[in-house]
Amino acid sequence: MAVDRALQRALELHRLGRVAEATAAYESLCSCEDVKPFVTHLLAVAAFQSGQLQRGIALAERAIHLDANSAPFHFNHANLLKASGRLEEAIGA
Repeated sequence: MAVDRALQRALELHRLGRVAEATAAYESLCSCEDVKPFVTHLLAVAAFQSGQLQRGIALAERAIHLDANSAPFHFNHANLLKASGRLEEAIGA
């Protein structure tokens, strides 16, 4: 259950606004297949919050590739596309 504790710690860092630390914690979890889609999604959100819009979009697309059935992944992908001015793509996401 070390992965669960590490993920909870990363989420707590993110909630506290410590996005850089949360990003590092998420990245350390990317090799864990059980949480990889969710962690990739969270990295996309953190990238957006850090002003790295294109990286966020790429990570969101990767998360969707890992789990195409996750509505939150699609929702945030659409929001990232919208934020980048790609409204038509956002509507289709």
